[in-house]
Amino acid sequence: MFPVSEPTFNDLKYSSLFADIICEVGIKNKSYEEIQKRQSSSVGQISSNFTILREKHKDIFNLAFKIAATLFSRI
Repeated sequence: MFPVSEPTFNDLKYSSLFADIICEVGIKNKSYEEIQKRQSSSVGQISSNFTILREKHKDIFNLAFKIAATLFSRI
């Protein structure tokens, strides 16, 4: 693991792809589960989803897009 102290958009552009490749291809003799556990314990995750927001006491609904991130760092 190599920390990136102040990542730019270009640094993060393909980070998900590289993480998936490392998990699928593997690192030496480590299993998918071992790599995934190590990655999530130090990197965390980024997730996104759509949700419906309803105005209180009205039949008005809005679609919202939510992005969440967790970060765990072992330094």
